[in-house]
Amino acid sequence: MTDREWPQESELVVCTVENVKDFVAFVSLDEYGGRQGLIPISEIATGWIKYIRDHIREGQK
Repeated sequence: MTDREWPQESELVVCTVENVKDFVAFVSLDEYGGRQGLIPISEIATGWIKYIRDHIREGQK
């Protein structure tokens, strides 16, 4: 794999959850030198989510 700065759009990337807030998860992109990313609540699970922590937690890949 070549060293790229950021993943391409729609590319699946392995990441580690660093911090979870009410409507967003902050992640570290494992394959991209630990660059930081953000996953909005709408991308965590399909359907309506009442508590984001029921679906994702710190340290999770």
